[in-house]
Amino acid sequence: MENEKNSIENIPTNISENDKPSHFSKNVITLVGGTALAQIITFLASPIITRLYGPDAFGILALFTSITGIFAVIACLRYELAIMLPKSDKEAANILGLCLLIVVFISILSIPFLILSQQILIQSLKISQLEPYFWFIPLSTFLSGIFLAMEYWNSRTKHFYRLSTIRVFKSVSTKGIQIGVGSAGFASGGTLISANIFGQIVSTSILGLQILKEHQSFFKQNITIKGMVAAFKLYIKFPKFDIWSALLGTISSMLPIFILSAYFNPSIVGYYSLSLMVLQLPMSLIGSAIGQVFFQKAAEAKNISQKKLRDMVEKPLKPLIFLVYFPTILLILIGPELFGAVFGLNWMESGNYARYMALWMSIGFISSPISTLFTIFQEQRFTLFFNIFQMVFRIIALLIGGILGDALISIILFSIVGCISNTIALLYLLKLSNTSIIEPVKIVLNFFFLSIPFIILVMIFQKMFFSNIFLIVILSLLVSLLYYVVVLKKDPELLGFLRQISSQIPVIKNYI
Repeated sequence: MENEKNSIENIPTNISENDKPSHFSKNVITLVGGTALAQIITFLASPIITRLYGPDAFGILALFTSITGIFAVIACLRYELAIMLPKSDKEAANILGLCLLIVVFISILSIPFLILSQQILIQSLKISQLEPYFWFIPLSTFLSGIFLAMEYWNSRTKHFYRLSTIRVFKSVSTKGIQIGVGSAGFASGGTLISANIFGQIVSTSILGLQILKEHQSFFKQNITIKGMVAAFKLYIKFPKFDIWSALLGTISSMLPIFILSAYFNPSIVGYYSLSLMVLQLPMSLIGSAIGQVFFQKAAEAKNISQKKLRDMVEKPLKPLIFLVYFPTILLILIGPELFGAVFGLNWMESGNYARYMALWMSIGFISSPISTLFTIFQEQRFTLFFNIFQMVFRIIALLIGGILGDALISIILFSIVGCISNTIALLYLLKLSNTSIIEPVKIVLNFFFLSIPFIILVMIFQKMFFSNIFLIVILSLLVSLLYYVVVLKKDPELLGFLRQISSQIPVIKNYI
């Protein structure tokens, strides 16, 4: 008992009646604030980087991050997800200790695996340019796994501001090196990879040192071999079921990188990777921040009542749909022009890919923040079979385009499979929380009918100024701004929610 008193602040096991909704909004805005700044840095740096580095360099980076992404998924054997679940901080600390031991083991184990598979991967994926950087993979796996485990511990202890700060440091260091070294004449895929590794080192070191500084004595007192073994057995479902599901999900999401590389060339991979990066910006900016806070709050709400959980799920749906709807329409209409204006004319093909990927990514943006319900309800079997189904059809879609020799067909078919699978996942998540599907459908239809005049305007601009992509983009962005103003005026509830979120930003809060 004495150890518990001296421990870190206890994680609440229930939500009091006085727990205001603004607490959720405040935590979200804390994460979004730092993530937003990190993503703004990334976005502002991207037009410079795409003019320094060609599609080939981006293709090499995409292949490296795809391979390391697969190793990162299994780095903790998915035990990191269990850190959020126990009522006891002591039990959670033992799960953290278990994760760190597993990371070391997996990182070491990746070395002989790479020795045996290096030539097979290089020949089958046609990635000889990646060979000098193969031995960064174990280091990247180690850094990713350590950061992931500490990130979940950090979320459990509700230090959301810390994560925001670290994301900014990572973005500044990574993009700074990419621009600096690229400007000096060393603009290659290897430079992009090295900068990414350096960013990982910076972010992992800062987070690790801060957590050790605050909780080192607690860890020494409470993390034991017996406790880690007990955690290993208690949460065995994660490596038994969830790891295969996550691994299949990650591999299937990386399939375009691997198959496009095998059938085409690094430039095609580079075009696709830039499209993916841009489309994932809102998901990493807003979706992941909401998701981390949602996980912590929803785990608490489930222990109280189904109604609490349903309310927690319904709250972010309308704002998420509102934020993603018109940008999706805009990408479908003027994707090539938008990419050409922002990233350079050489990247218009990326915009063409993005217009076909937009709907798939927008559905994922809506479902991603609440996808932690799969973990909370321990739906490992469903996610495993779902990811097997998804992966099979993704492979078929990509191979059809590869065999036909048309990369665009691969992208289109892959995106169709993504739309279907993301919709199925969203429907199942709503079912888990007893949330009606009718409500999000009504929201989408309402936004659609309101947007018709604005869509027509964008199409008119596209026809009138087809030879001037910059003018098309500027006028279309003004139309988008006007659309958002009209919707907010017509929807006081949505405006109130956004005001509640924005009021948590210190500058606005002080002004109010």
